[in-house]
Amino acid sequence: MKDEPSEFDIIQSILQGDREAYRLLVNRYKDFAYTIALKIVDDADLAEDVAQESFIKAFQALDKFQGTAKFSTWLYRIVFNTAINQQRKDKHTQQGMGIEDSAVESALPRSAREPDYLEQEDKARYITIAMSKLAPVDAAILNMFYLKELSLAEISEITNMKNSALKVRLFRARKKMAVVLKQLLSTEVSTL
Repeated sequence: MKDEPSEFDIIQSILQGDREAYRLLVNRYKDFAYTIALKIVDDADLAEDVAQESFIKAFQALDKFQGTAKFSTWLYRIVFNTAINQQRKDKHTQQGMGIEDSAVESALPRSAREPDYLEQEDKARYITIAMSKLAPVDAAILNMFYLKELSLAEISEITNMKNSALKVRLFRARKKMAVVLKQLLSTEVSTL
């Protein structure tokens, strides 16, 4: 199996005029770039536009990339800022950001033959609903920390927050999520 080129090698190739090499970077980071954008703008089509715009911005500014952080951190900061700016421009941003249970359920496959899967599906459904009720930045931070497993230093670099402020924001986001989950579950239990 052929080893993939390093970020540094790809960036050097791009800077030397190999624009096709940029496709390698896009393919490596497009999924999480989209996830960050989606957590902030809460619209799939708009998230795709934000991710694409962010890759264009990164390509145009690649000669300014100093390599003091990982390329992915630098790129995710561009995505984060682009999504925040888009959200500010978007006059139709919903305040509550609720999503219907049916929309969440239809996004998750069902398998009645696997009891453990149903339990996992329920957990995923409640987590998705709870995340949707958080502020977009909080949801993005939780996603980066728990799902992408980025370090606090990397998230701090992406969000341009001081490490101490980020820790407080992460703590508060976890608390908010716990409250939302408790409310969701108590409502669910009371309807049984």
